[in-house]
Amino acid sequence: GGKPVDASAPFPGGPDRTGLDGLRSYVKEKRQKDFLDNVSRKLLSYALGRTLQPSDDVMLATMQKKLAASGYKVGTLIDTIVTSKPFLNRRRDYPQPQ
Repeated sequence: GGKPVDASAPFPGGPDRTGLDGLRSYVKEKRQKDFLDNVSRKLLSYALGRTLQPSDDVMLATMQKKLAASGYKVGTLIDTIVTSKPFLNRRRDYPQPQ
């Protein structure tokens, strides 16, 4: 045997929390909006293959509304992206045949 792992950590503005459950509860209580905004932005940027632009803010708002209505299921984010105009009309740079 080895030494037990100390999975506790201090979090800003609150008590120490322990493990994954502690992290989940902190994010849900204190940072849920920030977390969902970041996940939405990263996923949309990846799917579009480009940096987000101010014109994407409407799409992000739509994604977050649908996400909340679905009970925060990640499939909702994916479905919203793949059926969106920005995704369906994105530019594709395919290599030219030699």
